[in-house]
Amino acid sequence: MTQHRWRSIFSITGANFLILAAGMLIAVWVRLRIAIGNPLGADYHAQNSALYAALLISALLAYGVAAALPDGTRWKQWVDTWRQYRQLVLATGLASGLILLLLPDISQLQVAYFVVAALIIGVLVVVLPTRLRASAYIQSTTAQDVREIYDNRHLILIWLRFRIQARYSQTVLGILWIVLLPLSMAFIMAFAFTQLLGRSSNLSVPFVAFLLSGQVMFEIFSHVVNHSKVEILSMMEIIQQVYFPREIVLLLIMGEALVDFLFTFVAMLFINWLLGVPPTIYILLLPIPILLMTALSLGVGFIVSWLSMLVRDMQQLVVVAVQLLFYVTVLFSAENIDPRYEFLMSINPVSAIVEAFRDITIYGRAPDPVRLYLPVVMAFVILYFGYTFFKVNEDRLVDYA
Repeated sequence: MTQHRWRSIFSITGANFLILAAGMLIAVWVRLRIAIGNPLGADYHAQNSALYAALLISALLAYGVAAALPDGTRWKQWVDTWRQYRQLVLATGLASGLILLLLPDISQLQVAYFVVAALIIGVLVVVLPTRLRASAYIQSTTAQDVREIYDNRHLILIWLRFRIQARYSQTVLGILWIVLLPLSMAFIMAFAFTQLLGRSSNLSVPFVAFLLSGQVMFEIFSHVVNHSKVEILSMMEIIQQVYFPREIVLLLIMGEALVDFLFTFVAMLFINWLLGVPPTIYILLLPIPILLMTALSLGVGFIVSWLSMLVRDMQQLVVVAVQLLFYVTVLFSAENIDPRYEFLMSINPVSAIVEAFRDITIYGRAPDPVRLYLPVVMAFVILYFGYTFFKVNEDRLVDYA
């Protein structure tokens, strides 16, 4: 078997297995969060290693069936070795059958959720990106585009250092503003809600620590999305004169957001320590919410940056949406929100990621993994689709300047 053939097997079956696994995570989340069907007992196990082994076997079997069908037949034309989504449909059917046959403890309703979720995710990350690239006559793959970014990593680092230095070069306090702005906002809001309005927070931690932890994490999302809507337009003169991968502009914004996060996070740890909320061993889990927020922010940023060029009203709408999301995400949590609205908060991926960050930093516990299933899938699906959407339209940016 040629090297090209092996690469095809690993790429298609591997991608389909990830889509199937993502669909199962969504199915588990929905089955455990929405009270539909027979009540689940305390001993109910929504997933296990055998479940994901069945998904991997199904992805391999789908590829094997596609390769084994005789050439020239109708079925071969429908599901050949290069039709990834059609193989995904076949793999989904095979996986459903294997689970129902070999794993009877798994809820049938969960299997139904899995089928729907896997097919929808496949449309978002296989069908739509493929058609977008074909419509724009783009020959490169996502892997090649990412490789181009890696080849330009030195440009990104030099440009990022220059932007950060220039940002505070003529200020008296300089880079301290990165820390002072979120700290002052947290203290002002805490004073307004607890003193001026006289409202009790009903929290097990100081309200300042609660606000600051939410604001520090949310600022990554806010910074990327708010700057994405105007950054391409502000750099249009450079874009018109010099070629470089246009997504570098968004990566620079993300780099700035992560640098700001580093400074504010250190300040937050110090403030929390003064308030009697020291860090615990669970701080080692911090890369999980940070990675998820980075992926989600970049994905939304790619989409917003292009739509803001196409429709200038988008810039004002983004400001309002981010501001609303700030209040919903930072001021409330599962601990202090009305139970009637807890489900609405749980379907907001930003809220779930901020909750995971709070669990680690101020509550000293590991995040609930089930709460993160939906954000994990949404973050990387939005990132992949958003990046593809941006790359397909990057050559048209100048037309809308």
